Amino acid sequence: MGTGRRSGVKVAATAAALALAVTACSSGDSEPRAAGDGNPIFLGVRSSAPTLLQEGQTCDEVLEDFQSFARTVLRGNFGIGVEERFATNEMPVALEADDSAAAPGAATSDAASGESGGRAADGASSDTNTQEEGIDEPDTVENDGEFVYVVDQQELVILDGADAEVISRTELASYGAQILLSGDRLLAITGGGGGFIGGPMPVDAIAIDDVVLEDVGGIEPAPAPAPEERSDGEIDEPIVEPMPDPGRPIPTEPAPFNAGTVIQLLDVSDRSAPAVLETTEIEGSHVDTRVVDGVARIVVSSYPEPPQLFDRAISNEQDMDDAIDDAVEGSSIDDWLPSFRTTTATDGGAPSSIEGSLVECDDVLVPEVNAGIAETSVLRVDFDEGFDPANTTTIVAQAGTVYASSSTLYVAATQWVQFDEQGSISSEDWSTAIHAFDLGGDGAATHVAAGEVPGSTLNQFSLSEYDGHLRIATTEGTPWDSRNESESGVHVFQARGGELVEVGSVGGLGRTETIQSVRFMGPVGYVVTFRQTDPLYVIDLEDPTEPRNVGELKIPGFSSYLHPIGDGRLVGVGRDADLEGRDQGFLVSLFDVSDPTLPRQIQTHIEPDAYSQAGNDPQAFLWWAPETAAILPIERYQEPTPNNPEGVGSGMTVLDIADSGITERGTVTVDGRYPSRGIVVQGRLWSLFDGGVAVSDFADVADGEFTSYR
Repeated sequence: MGTGRRSGVKVAATAAALALAVTACSSGDSEPRAAGDGNPIFLGVRSSAPTLLQEGQTCDEVLEDFQSFARTVLRGNFGIGVEERFATNEMPVALEADDSAAAPGAATSDAASGESGGRAADGASSDTNTQEEGIDEPDTVENDGEFVYVVDQQELVILDGADAEVISRTELASYGAQILLSGDRLLAITGGGGGFIGGPMPVDAIAIDDVVLEDVGGIEPAPAPAPEERSDGEIDEPIVEPMPDPGRPIPTEPAPFNAGTVIQLLDVSDRSAPAVLETTEIEGSHVDTRVVDGVARIVVSSYPEPPQLFDRAISNEQDMDDAIDDAVEGSSIDDWLPSFRTTTATDGGAPSSIEGSLVECDDVLVPEVNAGIAETSVLRVDFDEGFDPANTTTIVAQAGTVYASSSTLYVAATQWVQFDEQGSISSEDWSTAIHAFDLGGDGAATHVAAGEVPGSTLNQFSLSEYDGHLRIATTEGTPWDSRNESESGVHVFQARGGELVEVGSVGGLGRTETIQSVRFMGPVGYVVTFRQTDPLYVIDLEDPTEPRNVGELKIPGFSSYLHPIGDGRLVGVGRDADLEGRDQGFLVSLFDVSDPTLPRQIQTHIEPDAYSQAGNDPQAFLWWAPETAAILPIERYQEPTPNNPEGVGSGMTVLDIADSGITERGTVTVDGRYPSRGIVVQGRLWSLFDGGVAVSDFADVADGEFTSYR
């Protein structure tokens, strides 16, 4: 287990530092070879995603694979152009490590909900807008009907659902946390940052202006300020106030690795005094999380660091090759596996910590061909028992899209291709690997199947499982291809003997266009593509072996999020456009899809100078069926005034949506604050703004009472 501090340079940091100095190098035309046979793994263009994985390997075998992969990856990143650059002295000949750089991650996920909108247990309160019913997704707010839990900057704020009174504030590990609630337990997941998790060190007292540290393990306290005599002869004692309880076990020194993800498990049974039970720091970036059957499955992407890559002067390409060879050859398995540290609160005593490698060697699944050196780990966190590293599965792949059904977690893995080889891969040859993990049992997620699909996925809505089949919508073509040769399609897979086997597909959707949104509902799929107009395609998936495009609607603009509201109706949130594809403003559409062969746009709501984050962040969208209303934040751009120099009017808007029309019921605004989420608590509308919440009745939306918690 790797427990010591590493002295190597983060590849991500090094890549950034050398971005102006190097370009990728060609690596020949040799054929791929099986991993671990002592030969170069990948020396030529690979046009298909790696899906064949080796499992149960020894540490020596996994190390050999990483070392072989890394030489190609690092030469591809740094291997040519250095001679000319270093010769002109435009960059230093040796680079210092940047321990603060965060590992590259993957983008954050979107989410959505079912036809009736999510509801808390009381039936009069909303829940997180999720893609699949019963499968929770992280967000910045949770609502159980009695209490509301909000992430505000670096704090968890708990409010009374009856009157929005602030009950407690608890400091979290860092900014940008997402939370998940299960009964009296709450998970807070921070996906960015590095090193020490931040916040105050555990102290017993603090003096205002002159800080006094007392009883900090291993740190010498600063001398207390001496009393000062005033001009009137009185003595001023230093003001000493108790440090607010940080509410969490905080390590007294930084982790010995770049802790890009921090997972905190809190006991919130006493809403006035939440207690952090456990804090886990992970080397890597948080990709996404799903809660299935009360267990959180957290997906983390890690990028390993070869030690001492640039501990010498480098003046030409040969020096660079030698540095890479020496660094990789001298590496150990601990340099390639992600690390963790878990700090657990104890009754009355000092917190206890354990740390080491996040995964054992025999639980690392390595492709037979080079897929790069990024790793994707699926962690299991029980809300009652916390995190156990033994329940972790890791594959060598760069995580992209994450989707979960009630039984299976799917990860779409992005290909690794050297920069100079990108132009050699044709659009029709680009594919994405899909990995399936079984979520049954009490232990780690089990990798059960893998396959590849042509093209690339848009987001989590591109995937859906139904009746034992996985449906995936993709746009073919490479991500860097600027030519208008793309087309989209829907592919259907079934797991057979460790493989995801394609059993059916339909293509030819939106030629020269790209997918803007997808929604699967049972045996039907809806796909929106766009370039100049917005074709909405209706895909019949009743027979998974013969999916068919049965309906098509072409209209200006496009929907970037689709939400079913029942009775054969579909709401789209996106952008209006003219016939040339030029943006014309914010758009909400109501579609009649009751007849799959004849989809119709029956109503629109267009605001020329407006934008809503709900189009790209579906958790900002709420469909509240009891009021037949959509609730979403909207930014409206206006003429600047002395009181509004930026000319932006932002608020939480309620839109009544019916076949007869889409009308604005009202907008909640708070001067100087931006809206983020609209939720329903005990039948009333809560409009969340930065640093506070406005509560109003649906009968008079705009007349709300604002409570600040900042």
